[in-house]
Amino acid sequence: MPESAILLKQWYEMKIPALPFGSTLAAAEQPGFWKATEGKGAYTLRNVVNAGNAPSDATEWTMKFYNAYTKRWGVEPEGLGTSSSYMAVHVLKDAIERAGSLDSDTVVTELEKTDVMGVYGRLRFDPKSHQVIPAADPKDGAVGSILQWQDGKRVVVFPASIVKGEILLPPWMKK
Repeated sequence: MPESAILLKQWYEMKIPALPFGSTLAAAEQPGFWKATEGKGAYTLRNVVNAGNAPSDATEWTMKFYNAYTKRWGVEPEGLGTSSSYMAVHVLKDAIERAGSLDSDTVVTELEKTDVMGVYGRLRFDPKSHQVIPAADPKDGAVGSILQWQDGKRVVVFPASIVKGEILLPPWMKK
């Protein structure tokens, strides 16, 4: 939704007294958002699902991934899927090695036993749903991440276990 950048520029220009927040503000998850909005995307909050797509100290892996991605591609991790895609390959490799086979049933059995620390925290799967187990603390599970655009940077503002800054209000909302 590149049009979200246009809507957020209008929000800024109209001085609407509310913070923009969303999971569908696709443009706001991209490193080029600040430039695309000419800085008028300031204060936008964005849920990028997993930690690691913006700087934080969630785990030892987080900044290693973030820095390696930035160096390799010349841009900060983009979108909500970069850290999860990266971890998917590592988790599959780990399961194949533990299985000692490429037999799909054997690999699935080992995937179900996954318990590794990764970019966004402890990665395990719920035995009934096979979904990644979420948590507010990376020691306990996969940590989500909400960032806010501040001075041209994406700053993690939630959850408390990995924050790099606090939520800021635009000048027109301060009393």
